[in-house]
Amino acid sequence: MSIIYLVRLPDEDTDPDSLLFPLLSSDRLDKMKRYRRACDRLLCYTAGLVAVRAAVQLTGGNIFDTMLVSDNLKPPFAQSCGELVRLGISHSGHYAAVIADRFPCGIDVEELTRSSGVMESAEAFLHPHEREELASEADLSERLMSFYKLWTVKESYLKYLGTGLSRPLDSFCVSCENGSYIIRDDNTVKVLCRTLTDACFSAVYCGKEPDIYEYTYSGLLNELREMINNEKPVSVSGQRDTSEKDADHSQRSCSYDSKETHRA
Repeated sequence: MSIIYLVRLPDEDTDPDSLLFPLLSSDRLDKMKRYRRACDRLLCYTAGLVAVRAAVQLTGGNIFDTMLVSDNLKPPFAQSCGELVRLGISHSGHYAAVIADRFPCGIDVEELTRSSGVMESAEAFLHPHEREELASEADLSERLMSFYKLWTVKESYLKYLGTGLSRPLDSFCVSCENGSYIIRDDNTVKVLCRTLTDACFSAVYCGKEPDIYEYTYSGLLNELREMINNEKPVSVSGQRDTSEKDADHSQRSCSYDSKETHRA
């Protein structure tokens, strides 16, 4: 079964907590540092932490034995307690989104804008039937929302396939029928599409409908700190380290009020 983690970042600028850097791979940290804007670095950092958290949730494993793996030629995945967890990772605006599954999956989140410029520049890359469907909507705001839903579904599908944009967006068609999105291609997949206050996200998967976990940024970090405090590192032999935890760490507490868990 797939699970989706969705985190909203704060509006104000904040620096990544370096205490959680050990949970991220060197590739993720290097990628984070390459971003010039502080907000993009925070998004990259948060998305990496969300991916680790989702992998632990899926496998029930130890956070110290879970590692995010990045490969430019393949979709991201995680190794958690000997299991391979397939991931879809996306971030935009104030949101970081991750889908985790034992089977291929994909997710895309896009910040909503009122300007039609993005839609107009991207429509040329869509399938002819998709352009016709968008053009049939007379109201600009409704057409813009339909575009974002369509775009996130298509991006999610390419991530599911593992091709990224190396496969043309107009090589397959997405249609909306009775409020549900259908991908017309050679693969049989399921699609989930949701709108938020200021963003839209879609996920593509092949199993049961995903559970969705929504967090604030501070809620995610507090939970990860609590997990670190409560869990013991795994030794080379696979046995948990029984040495005492640092006294300062053991005094930290966490509130889970900022987290919501529900079915999509």
